[in-house]
Amino acid sequence: MPLVLAQNDLNGLWTERDWRNVPGPFYGAMTDNCGTGRLHAPKRVMYTEHGQEIVYRQPQNPKELQDLLNAAEAEAWKAFFL
Repeated sequence: MPLVLAQNDLNGLWTERDWRNVPGPFYGAMTDNCGTGRLHAPKRVMYTEHGQEIVYRQPQNPKELQDLLNAAEAEAWKAFFL
């Protein structure tokens, strides 16, 4: 069943994005350090030395997109964005 994101699930700010995100539509920006991203999108999300989540591979198909959306939804500070 597809995940439906609430309007506030993607609240990251461009000015707070981590420079290590790969270019593309999704970015992590000042995320929490709870480590939930890789649980949902292990092939898309990695952690900085401070445990914040960054997107190191952009989604290439619907499954990968869904995985990354699941990671964004699970992120407590809602600091992913597109």
